Amino acid sequence: MDDEEKQKNASLIDWVSGLNPAWASSALAKYEKRESLQDVKIMSDIKKHFPDKFNSDIDYIFASSLWHAKEKTKPINKNKKIERMKSMISGFPVTTKFYPWPCDDEGPMAPVCQLNLADLDLDFIDEFPEMILQVWCGNDCECTVRIIYLLDLKQDEIIDDYVDTSKYETISYDYDDKEIIGEYLFCDPKKKFITSSHLDSEQWPLEYGDVEDLTPEDFKKLNNFFEKMSKKHKDQTVFSGFGGEPFCWQSDFTGIYKEGWKPLYNVKNMEGRNGISIFFNGYIAIFYRKIEGSVEFKLLQGR
Repeated sequence: MDDEEKQKNASLIDWVSGLNPAWASSALAKYEKRESLQDVKIMSDIKKHFPDKFNSDIDYIFASSLWHAKEKTKPINKNKKIERMKSMISGFPVTTKFYPWPCDDEGPMAPVCQLNLADLDLDFIDEFPEMILQVWCGNDCECTVRIIYLLDLKQDEIIDDYVDTSKYETISYDYDDKEIIGEYLFCDPKKKFITSSHLDSEQWPLEYGDVEDLTPEDFKKLNNFFEKMSKKHKDQTVFSGFGGEPFCWQSDFTGIYKEGWKPLYNVKNMEGRNGISIFFNGYIAIFYRKIEGSVEFKLLQGR
């Protein structure tokens, strides 16, 4: 992309950003290299040529263009001292007499992940209270979030109530080394700017149901935009990590973003995720939003 094209691209992006205060304050509008984002130029072109049809979808693009960091992991050995307050996948999350290992009607639940939001260096996403976020999966495959504020957590109240859930059908693990029960979780210090990374031609979130009134020429032009964007994102999928946009086949998060939710952490079962299995090749995405000074969390899960 030459300097003239970059300048034109930057002008288009800034023009679109100026149409909505939420867009102007977004990570995308503030991204210092936004003039080099060819995919955003395509969205600007869509907005310019079809202004009455795609406002909500421009919302989606601005909301889902975020900084992303990959996860890094380290095995948890059950025969060595476990750092119970650390972030982890499965493993042995912190439990106390006030926050014991949770159970449902069918028995102990399985630990999915624990995020110590004070210890993960997530400033590139947002500022969070000093808390531990735990996700537990019930025997009915429904997951729930539990929050433990660090001010309420005392070391002498931590209890040993570990339950072996390695053979559960929800969240299970089967490492070659049978002493491993999960993985400590870290945030990679390297960050990447992601622009709607999960989109492809079959998952496009644009509301193009009312295209009957388009002329053949406009319809051809719109399809051309789709093809360009699809090609641009073909190899930019994000499987597991912090921020960015979750990757889930045949899923988009248009409605989630419109309600003010933002992605926090996405864990996707895949080849290479050591011995942990999530819903037989499933995913869990954790979202957050801030309302009147408080933070809320939301889960999406599936296969």
